[in-house]
Order: sequence, then structure tokens, then C-alpha cells
Amino acid sequence: MSHERETAHVLLDRRCSGAVRQLSLHASQRNPMMIEVDLSELDQRVDALEADVHAGLAVAVADACDAGVKAAKTNAPRRGGDLADSIHANQATGTGGVVVLGEIIADTAYAKMVADGTKRHEIAASGKALAFPFAGSAVFFRKRVMHPGTKPNDFMRMGEAAAKSELGSSMVQEVEKAAAKFNG
Repeated sequence: MSHERETAHVLLDRRCSGAVRQLSLHASQRNPMMIEVDLSELDQRVDALEADVHAGLAVAVADACDAGVKAAKTNAPRRGGDLADSIHANQATGTGGVVVLGEIIADTAYAKMVADGTKRHEIAASGKALAFPFAGSAVFFRKRVMHPGTKPNDFMRMGEAAAKSELGSSMVQEVEKAAAKFNG
């Protein structure tokens, strides 16, 4: 019979975010139905999407760190400027861009004391005496003094809040860019 070996080829062209999926159906009386799906183009596009999302995540973390550093510097006390000047960010991307880390650092010996505040405490001279300028050109010298303590200044938490806010909005923006490119 001429129809003994009937083969039906059905091609479905369905756009899946720009990738063409082809579905071929082969049927005969002797062989069971076989379905073959070629997703190689889609796989390539998904790999490119993943790379774009990872790159976007690195951009989002960098933006968040920048926003956090700016907020922390703005809110840090500026008596001498050393504390604010020491605030910076470090960023690192893990293998294949899978893990992206960002940290904001205030790199002075007294940053924690400013952030947490201090209780009343004694300060002793490390040399001969402590010098305290007073009205005009007068200077007082003391071997030890009682410091009244300081209130906490949450300049780093303010930086953290700014970083978190920026990270959320920047991640959304970067993922939307990657999705638009994928759907392009």
C-alpha cells in the first residue's frame, strides 16, 4: 500500500521571545510517533539573557555602593574630614558573575566609636601631655581628662539604607534592560 509509510511533517513556528521552536511529527503504521524539538536557538538566547542579567547585577551593586558611600559621607561628621574621606566601597564578582558582593567601609580607627557613640571615659596622654587650645592663643595642658562621651551617629546605617534602596530600583532597571534585549 502506498500509504503504508505515511509521514506527516508538521512545523510549528511559534515565537518564544524571538526564538523559533520547530516541532516535527513523524508518524507511520510501523513506528510509534516521534516528537523532535530543536531548542538550540532558544538555549543560546537564554544563555545570553543569563549573562546580561549577571552583568546587570554587577552594575546594580556598583550603583548601590555608590549611593551608599555618598549617603554615608554626607551624614558623617566633618570636624576634620578624615572619617568622611575614609568611606569607600569594595566590589567583587565571583566566578562566572554568579555572586556579586559590595561593601561600604569607613576605614578609620574611630569610625565604630562615632557610629555607636561612647560612654563617659578617661583619655590619658600618650606623650607628656594633652594640649587644649582655649580662647585666643591660650593653651592648656593636661596629663588626663574625662571625655563626656558622644551620641551615636548612624552615618553608616544611612549609607546602608541608601544602598538598599538603590539596589532594589537598579536591579529592576537592569533586569528590564536584559528582558527587553532578549525579547528584542
